[in-house]
Amino acid sequence: MAFKQYTLTLNGAAQRLSNVYGGAANVQPSAADDIPYRQIFFSADPASANPVYVGSDALVTAIRHAFSISPVVGVALGSVQSVSIGPFETGPLKLSDFWVVGTNAQRLMVGGVPY
Repeated sequence: MAFKQYTLTLNGAAQRLSNVYGGAANVQPSAADDIPYRQIFFSADPASANPVYVGSDALVTAIRHAFSISPVVGVALGSVQSVSIGPFETGPLKLSDFWVVGTNAQRLMVGGVPY
């Protein structure tokens, strides 16, 4: 399977990362949509100075998260550093495993290498 890319527009509330697939928000997506990834890349849109917080459940906040992605304001989007998880030989990750929160209208870019 080829490399996948998505953009999730944040709304100030916790969102399941698999919302990028469309359909009902914050629910477990179908197995056909929620494919396993060998490696996932995250980057925050530099148009916003605010970090994006990434966690494992709907309780993700600025003070309860696994890691944050801080954009660099004024840097061209193609030059933004990304956070990478993986690559994994076994135990693939799915986008539904992650929840994110950021400011309203902020964008999170996601790239993935499927198994």
